[in-house]
Amino acid sequence: MKSSKIIVTIALIIVIAIIGVFLKNKNSKFKDYEMYPESKGQAYAKPSVEVQKRSYEYDKEKKNNAILKVGAGIFAVIIIGFIIAKSSENKKDPIRNLATLKDKNIISQSEYDEKIERTKEIQNERKSSEIRKREYNKLVAELENLKAKGILTEEEYQQKLIKIKENTA
Repeated sequence: MKSSKIIVTIALIIVIAIIGVFLKNKNSKFKDYEMYPESKGQAYAKPSVEVQKRSYEYDKEKKNNAILKVGAGIFAVIIIGFIIAKSSENKKDPIRNLATLKDKNIISQSEYDEKIERTKEIQNERKSSEIRKREYNKLVAELENLKAKGILTEEEYQQKLIKIKENTA
């Protein structure tokens, strides 16, 4: 998976989390609690419910602003990371590089077509190589698991390992 796709996924998760926290705080309701209990034998005058509600709403608004500021900051950093990752991927993309060379008349259309075909072949070879490598690692892990449980002896393990190398090479 390309790093830009990973960054986009992380950005979406963070945006959803920030929206969830924001909405939870926005939809919270005021409850008339005993906000000023007696302390050390001194009684404090309890403010009216209206004053308490205004204080609660003010605090809620401050929290909402803080959530939005933090969320916007995190999102901005992620967007900058995405832009950097995407530009790095574009610089490394051979098809895009070949198109640039063709557009600037450095290579001909026939050379471009040949190089594109070669690039696709190389990419397919890499993908098949990665698939074979993953399959090999999976089979070796399964063999090691059987050996660790005592199902396979050392000789059987070595024989099976050789077979796996032959089949996945």
